[in-house]
Amino acid sequence: MNIKFDPACPIEIRGIVEPYLATFYPLISRCVDNFVVEFIPETSEFSEPFEAAILIRREYKTARLFVSSEYLVLDKKERKLAIAHELAHIITASLRTETRRVVEIWVPEETVEYVKGVFDNAEETLVDDLSKLMVECLTTKENLDTLYHTSEMAPIEHH
Repeated sequence: MNIKFDPACPIEIRGIVEPYLATFYPLISRCVDNFVVEFIPETSEFSEPFEAAILIRREYKTARLFVSSEYLVLDKKERKLAIAHELAHIITASLRTETRRVVEIWVPEETVEYVKGVFDNAEETLVDDLSKLMVECLTTKENLDTLYHTSEMAPIEHH
């Protein structure tokens, strides 16, 4: 998997995010080939402020992680969990895409938004659980040794 940091991404963000990407590499490297990290200094133009967000294109095996200035106010534990949460979305991306297709085709128009909301809530619950599991399982030395033994990490590129 190829991990790149956008040239506009501050060194401080790289220094914080890169170790988490290295920790979770065995998991995400199986799902995407190209991964880019971008910094969003101001989130006011978005509907809600966010610490981190992810855009996934599973059909192209790409993901783009957006980290905002809001992320910097989190403590170390919250930062790790926020990154794990966004990366867990990679795992659920296919499920989300296919669920939305089924809803669009089979659910009556007057209830589509409600059903999408139900599935979105269920996905977020699953992602929350997965991210906590990732943090617990991928941060002990013996678990990391086992995973890294089966997954060679490519170097992270800095522009």
